[in-house]
Amino acid sequence: MGIISVIFVCLITVFNVYIFEDLIIRKNFLWKKYCTEAEILWFDECALFRRKCNIAVVQYTKYDISQKIIVRRGVKDKIGDKLTIATNGSIAVRTKIYWRKDLEIPGMILWLIAIMILGKIIIDNLNKYDVRWIIIAFIIIIMFLLLYPLFYEADMNDIKRTLGWH
Repeated sequence: MGIISVIFVCLITVFNVYIFEDLIIRKNFLWKKYCTEAEILWFDECALFRRKCNIAVVQYTKYDISQKIIVRRGVKDKIGDKLTIATNGSIAVRTKIYWRKDLEIPGMILWLIAIMILGKIIIDNLNKYDVRWIIIAFIIIIMFLLLYPLFYEADMNDIKRTLGWH
């Protein structure tokens, strides 16, 4: 029964990361970043691992040198819009919460159904729990959230390679 609680807590975490990934990366205290103003230059779309990625190429200035970097495209984005990004030079995220253009509603509904089913199983068997499984689940989540900027950077590097940047 304990492994189900670990899976449940991990599913909730992955669901939240799926929706609020920029916020989770920006709030990560291990990721060294600075905030700057950027302008959207153009949009692009690519397919990775059977999923669609909509990105916006933005340009920002650091030390009087103009640099281009990619961020996830928002639903309301237009070419020429100004936005504030947090970046370390290799990856960038938005500083304000937005609705990503490539979020898929059917996938989100499936996530919610899975979370609700596992939640029901956990509530029905609440008297059979052992504290160590819950501790293991929280340790896994903390490690995942602390290391997520590395996963995001690998994802952005794949997108850059697919688009021919490197």
